[in-house]
Amino acid sequence: MLEVTTQGRGKKATYTFMIPDGFWRLILIPSMSFREWGAEYLNILIEGKGVHKAEGGILVKFSSEIMKELAEKYKQDYESVKSTCRRIRDVLKENGYISMDDPSVAKSHRVKSKKTGEWMTGTYALMKDAEARAEWKNFFDIKLAHYQLIMPDAKTVPNYLIAAEASRIYRSDMARWLDVAYYRVAKRTYVSDNMTADINFAKFTFLETLDMGIVRNELERRQEQYKRMMAERMEREKRRKELEKSQIPSLKERKALQAQITQAVQTTYRRTRGMTPEEQESWDKMIEMTVGSIATEVDEEE
Repeated sequence: MLEVTTQGRGKKATYTFMIPDGFWRLILIPSMSFREWGAEYLNILIEGKGVHKAEGGILVKFSSEIMKELAEKYKQDYESVKSTCRRIRDVLKENGYISMDDPSVAKSHRVKSKKTGEWMTGTYALMKDAEARAEWKNFFDIKLAHYQLIMPDAKTVPNYLIAAEASRIYRSDMARWLDVAYYRVAKRTYVSDNMTADINFAKFTFLETLDMGIVRNELERRQEQYKRMMAERMEREKRRKELEKSQIPSLKERKALQAQITQAVQTTYRRTRGMTPEEQESWDKMIEMTVGSIATEVDEEE
């Protein structure tokens, strides 16, 4: 508690205390002592403060950038702040409180400067974000145009035909194309309705009952339920991927299909067929989703 005062003695005593800002959010993390930087880190996630909006686009920060700022603000060792924030993030993820898997999630194409080795911000960063988006669109547009030479009605390209090349672009080629030291995609973290509901439950239940035991027991029960739901969801996703993998043509068939495309490109070429506004919107979303799925965990800078 930030402040405790007492009036009277024994059973008739009255206690007044102040609950720190952020306590009701940090209570979601079991057995964790209150840390101002931990509470602020949660606040940044919940209120979307890791996304900087500017004229010309948005800049999504990596977790490492946020942790560095918190360490400087509270004059703490970076590794200590990182340990606190990573523990918070791990608990939130395992309970499904936060997510970056939504295809519509906001993304930033981030680059490191060759001169400073730091993640770029400001106008330069937004310019490189726009360049990266244009490069990805050009890549997918060309692939679709080539594929349509043998499949005229196709609206997308099978992932197994472009996955390896797209991964190589993400990990190495894009940095070279953009003339930067390093390139990665940062994805905004979104909080679930369960997280908001549990924070409100903890606060209002304690104020009504003054019994923290009731609050902690119920939060533990809910979080165990969330973990079970997460495990079931992951198992369904695993089965879906296994089914998808089983339907991929054999290596021999893929090579034959690629050879057919290559021959078609060498003999004729035409741009991606005209799309309706609805088809163009769907295509652009597919590009965003595919690039997002290629991206590694946002706070892993490899």
